Amino acid sequence: MTTDLLAATTEFVDAFTNQDLEKIMGFFHADGVFRAIDGARSEGLEAIKSVMGDILPTIERFEEHDSFIDAGQGDAGQAKVVSEWTCYLNIKGKKYAWDGLDIIHWQDGKIVLKSTYAKTEKPRTIASP
Repeated sequence: MTTDLLAATTEFVDAFTNQDLEKIMGFFHADGVFRAIDGARSEGLEAIKSVMGDILPTIERFEEHDSFIDAGQGDAGQAKVVSEWTCYLNIKGKKYAWDGLDIIHWQDGKIVLKSTYAKTEKPRTIASP
């Protein structure tokens, strides 16, 4: 189960880098919840898709650094993955990087809760190549 969770999480993160909104949404449970980096909460596929659709165009890529998997069947039979990452952004032609982590709750192969946290209040500016 641990290998499956890691593979699913990596595939989910890759969908962000590939800006594949439909693939991203395919991972969420119909009643899933997304807690954004600013604390906003979106519930259900329609609300999550709207938020993801706004976020996705700014993302250039994600780099996963480390993951921790709790494959135990804790809260309501959910497994949890904590994924540490750097997200590279392009906002109006300026390059940024933001370090953070996601806590992803999986149940029956779907994400029921994704909570995103940042290490800093704002992303850092990086030099354009």
